[in-house]
Amino acid sequence: MVQKAKNRRDIATIIITVLVVIGTTITTIFLYRNASADIERNTLALVETIARAVDRQSILDLAGSESDLETQNYLTLKSLLQDFVDINPKVEFIYIMGIRDGNMFFFIDSDPSEDQALPGEVYAEASAAMWRTFSTGESQFEGVTADEWGTWISAYAPITNDAGHVIAILGADIAESTYTYEVLSGALQPVFISIIFLIILFFIRHAQMRERRSLEDKRELLSVASHEIRSPLVSIKWVLEDMLKHPDGIPETDVRLLTAVHKNAAKIVDNINNILNESPDWDQVAHEDVAILPLFQDIAATLDIVSIEHKAKIIIDPSITPELVVRGDRQNLLHAFYNVVNNAIKYTKPDTDVTISYVRTAEYHQFHIADHGIGIKPEDRDKVFAGNYRTAEAIASGQPGTGLGLYFVKKIIAAHHGKIYVDPTYGDGTNFIIELPI
Repeated sequence: MVQKAKNRRDIATIIITVLVVIGTTITTIFLYRNASADIERNTLALVETIARAVDRQSILDLAGSESDLETQNYLTLKSLLQDFVDINPKVEFIYIMGIRDGNMFFFIDSDPSEDQALPGEVYAEASAAMWRTFSTGESQFEGVTADEWGTWISAYAPITNDAGHVIAILGADIAESTYTYEVLSGALQPVFISIIFLIILFFIRHAQMRERRSLEDKRELLSVASHEIRSPLVSIKWVLEDMLKHPDGIPETDVRLLTAVHKNAAKIVDNINNILNESPDWDQVAHEDVAILPLFQDIAATLDIVSIEHKAKIIIDPSITPELVVRGDRQNLLHAFYNVVNNAIKYTKPDTDVTISYVRTAEYHQFHIADHGIGIKPEDRDKVFAGNYRTAEAIASGQPGTGLGLYFVKKIIAAHHGKIYVDPTYGDGTNFIIELPI
């Protein structure tokens, strides 16, 4: 059963990891496409805006040669392009191109350096998208292209005269590295989030595996020890049974004492069997009507000596009536309730009561086992059921314990489709609430 649970956890982890990878891949592709489309849309909008801002007559007045360098039209247009570059840090260059004698040439290049393209300089590397802008009069976006100045992502918009004829085109270049960074910085966010999630999942899984190994080691040790203890206990139990079957010559007081010892020996044997067998699943437990009052009366009688030793008293509240019956496995429920009541007796203050009471809710039979002891801190209320854990207060009390008792109780109650938890509203000691389905 432990191996099956481990396999279920491993499968769940694999499924979660696969789903995260698939979800991350789909989201990344979606965001990559959106980011690319946004840059294309924004770059086209930019070149179209600048193209509309350019004075058409100023372009018509240019000669398209180095003689333009000193003209006011050229200087004004170049300053305009440089201003647009300055306010759009993603854009490296903006330029205006014309056509003459079947060649594409520069009217103006925004580059202020010595490497700038001069007016009239033929651009032999003109792309198909640039020619389409001239021929169709429609704006174009171009993927990665390379020329003597670098590798670019470019967009082009037509500049037309009053008759609607294309007289020039305006282009803008974005460095490929800038484009790639912009796209990936948005698209890879889910990847980073998923990596962080998977790292956290790995550490949680690692911690769970380490805790489980520790619990399994302790359980194995208990199993070995229980095997060694069970054999002599069974022999003692048989001897006591034989003596009680033939009580002739044994004083009545001793018979009562032997009966109590026999019941406790039988109880210890049953507990050891439960440890060796761990806790059953629902389909492994008996489905029978269990009268609760006799069950708690048996527990109280069995723990009578322990109660006297700890100066405590077990009180079965009148809310637990003779008619109260639950559906389940009596032996396993006896073990679970015994463990909780025994803990309550061990940790309650001297001369106080351990009270067992009952409340019926819409869905559950609810049993309260309350003491007036050391209590359990809020941060320990879940840990006490995890196995291999004792609170600092329990250790300091000097009471013996393994930290496994409540772990087995929780497994038994869970096998009955119920639950056990510490009442967070109880302030005078500890109140364990066990809920079993109606």
